[in-house]
Amino acid sequence: MASQEHSAEPRTGDLRFVVDAALLFQLGEELVNKRSVALGELIKNAYDADATKVTLAFTGIRAKGGEIEIADNGTGLTFQRITDAWMRIATTAKVRNPFSERFHRPRTGAKGVGRFAARRVAHRLEMISTALLDLKVPARGAEKTIVKFNWDAFTPGKHVGEVPATYRREEIHGAQIETGVKLRLLGLRDAWAAEDLSELHRDLLKLISPIPPGVSPEQAHRDPGFSVEIKSDEFPEFSGDLGETFLSNALGVLEGQLKADGTPSYHLKFRGRRSLRFVPPRSRFPDLGSSSFSVRFFVYKKDFFLGLPLNTREAQVRGREEGGVHVYIDRFRVPPYGDPGDDWLKLDEFRGRRLTEIPDELERVAGKSARPMLLLPGNNQLFGRVFLSRITNPNIRQTLNRERLIEDDPAFGQLRAFVRLGIDWMTVSYAREFAESRESQSGKTERNDPVALLARAKDAFSAAAQEMAPEQRQQILQSIELARQTLAEQQEEIISELSMLRVLASTGTMIVVFEHQLLGTLAGLRDAHTGLMTFIAKLGAKDRQRFEEELVRLDRWIETTQHQATLLGLLIARKSRSRRHRIAVRPVVDALKKAFDSYAGDYGIDLQNNVPEGLRTPPMFEAELSAIFVNLLTNAFKAVREQPVRRISVEAEREKSNVNIRVRDTGVGLARKDPDEYFKPFVGDSEPDPILGEGTGLGLKIVKDFVGVYGGKARFVRAVPPWQTTIEIVLPEG
Repeated sequence: MASQEHSAEPRTGDLRFVVDAALLFQLGEELVNKRSVALGELIKNAYDADATKVTLAFTGIRAKGGEIEIADNGTGLTFQRITDAWMRIATTAKVRNPFSERFHRPRTGAKGVGRFAARRVAHRLEMISTALLDLKVPARGAEKTIVKFNWDAFTPGKHVGEVPATYRREEIHGAQIETGVKLRLLGLRDAWAAEDLSELHRDLLKLISPIPPGVSPEQAHRDPGFSVEIKSDEFPEFSGDLGETFLSNALGVLEGQLKADGTPSYHLKFRGRRSLRFVPPRSRFPDLGSSSFSVRFFVYKKDFFLGLPLNTREAQVRGREEGGVHVYIDRFRVPPYGDPGDDWLKLDEFRGRRLTEIPDELERVAGKSARPMLLLPGNNQLFGRVFLSRITNPNIRQTLNRERLIEDDPAFGQLRAFVRLGIDWMTVSYAREFAESRESQSGKTERNDPVALLARAKDAFSAAAQEMAPEQRQQILQSIELARQTLAEQQEEIISELSMLRVLASTGTMIVVFEHQLLGTLAGLRDAHTGLMTFIAKLGAKDRQRFEEELVRLDRWIETTQHQATLLGLLIARKSRSRRHRIAVRPVVDALKKAFDSYAGDYGIDLQNNVPEGLRTPPMFEAELSAIFVNLLTNAFKAVREQPVRRISVEAEREKSNVNIRVRDTGVGLARKDPDEYFKPFVGDSEPDPILGEGTGLGLKIVKDFVGVYGGKARFVRAVPPWQTTIEIVLPEG
């Protein structure tokens, strides 16, 4: 019987592969083992679809089950493209069409890894795609398609084709149709912590070019570049546009302006230092015409990257691949200026020859710097753009093939000289501002101690001025001695201030220990609360009510203690002092408001957070911003505590290139005629507070020093009723 059944099978025929759903596991979880890489693959898909911006929005990600939304403004996918490409595993579509339709970008994605990488991150995927029916005829309208994938349904043993993905489609008509793809990753498989966002931040930085690519005028559609933005209410420190992040970490920003008459001027801002300005006394570039440039300057040394979201090696790689000073005419880039290997500013040539000659106009700027031009940056240390126009720069002409400028023209030589003079000035300034400060402290102290210098000057003058009239000699000696005594007294005051700061630093160490103990106490309180709840459940109704009232009080104490621990965390947590970034102001004020809730409630103080959503500071440490607000708010609390009306308002706004923060209160007002007195160390008029304690007189001094590092200001401004005092913090963008 068995033999008969076997003989009934056909002797010849066709066999076909069947794809098991386990393949999706291998393409997703096994091929892409990092969540940041998985999201990066989806972002690459947006780039391939000619998107200019992608937004990653994270919601409820501190625990499993949250959501990540990836939205782009690209061309989107029609239903037909979804069927033919998205739903086809390992399609060759990108091999057959290696460049995108609109901006002619080389496609980066491959093998459909992006869509299956989504399985690595979440249980479900919802795709919402809006695409024009015909790119060449937008009037035909668009098509919106929603497809839902349940990755858990693709279990090993099932054929991929057996598991459906439900869809819904509709046509859209109108004058303004926004195309693009929105991917919603629902039901996250894992919780996300700050470290995970930090890793994603670093990995995505490697995907984003700091300078958007320009193209030649012959191309019909200029690529405006590609940027990625992160949004997260839970981790606001990582929110923001990544396109600006790399360049915002430059050590210096140099800007040059050239007037129509050929007069140049330069502006330079080193990170954490005051702004510098230079107007050359002699150099003129009359044939060039009105123009400008902007250059970001990097120094690839470890100590310049401490606390930043990228390390020295990563920055060096970007410098080699994307560094250089590019030239643009009417917003179109002129190749090959600024490309790898191009040295139109002769920076690498001068570095290779180790030329040390300083331009005459920079001799005074150099000061005592020894051979500062040896620190001239290479092209890989600069990320810059030169902006020209056919209208304002008619003498700058391109070759017929538009691949270079005509370099024999005097105007081109002046262009090179204009930009190089700015870079040379930046080099000399860097040597003076940074290189000199690296000298040994002992030698520096010996040479620059003003008291010692005056004492030596007095001795030298006494020996050399014997021929001078006695009265004149005595008058000069008395002046030198008076200056020496004045400086000595000032140094005593500075030493006193440093001693106080050392004491505060020691106290800070104790606070770190205290925070650890506080968190342990909180855990104990919560355990006690849980135990009491179990105990109360066994009591009679009368006793239960009394104990429940006590539990309510215990809840309040736990909540207050938690807020205080949060306040300590804002000031001393490692992440708040390890990386400068643009900080959302409103969440910081909210956190401090919660920390002070108990105090404000006890004294009936109304603290209002009127900071607009989305307003961010220039790059700074979160611990600095928290410390600024702690000092300003505690001063305001003390000022309003005994007043009939007890109101405090925190406000902020962006004015031009500054972020202005104001704290207003209805307190006692200022007792001193000169408000600047309050910014001096150990100056204060507030009464001791039973909870906030007695001030050290250093609060406003600390605030002023913090904002001063960024070239900002702290000042009292006129208070408008009903406010009695208004203090303003100005933080410039740089």
